[in-house]
Amino acid sequence: MNTNLSVPVFLVKELRPIMSEGGSILFTGSYAGQQAYSSSLVYGVTKSAIHFLTKSLVKELEPKQIRVNAIAPGWIHVREEEQLRPEDHAFHPSGRVGTPEDIARACLFLCDEANDFLNGQTLTIDGGATIRMIYPE
Repeated sequence: MNTNLSVPVFLVKELRPIMSEGGSILFTGSYAGQQAYSSSLVYGVTKSAIHFLTKSLVKELEPKQIRVNAIAPGWIHVREEEQLRPEDHAFHPSGRVGTPEDIARACLFLCDEANDFLNGQTLTIDGGATIRMIYPE
């Protein structure tokens, strides 16, 4: 709870007075905050709260025109030493498992000043796996 929820709330509270007008906040949520998993109850609840916090802060930070968005990564392969199985890739309609670079590109997109109309959004980055779960073959 502290790492996933209390720290982001505390940081915004403490940094708000010194944040520049027109800035951007980007939170890290998770697909687990959008879809319940019995094996990660507390994690999912905290990430769901981050998604709600993202929307809630839009109005509060409106006077300074600070945008607030979040990402919700799905399964991202971060351990290069672990071998992926063919079925790991097949689960994603994109045909592959996500990488840290995929997340970095999405973060840059959301924080780019050219995208200043994006506010209060949570971007799911999962290679289409959400659709696969909703509409299984």
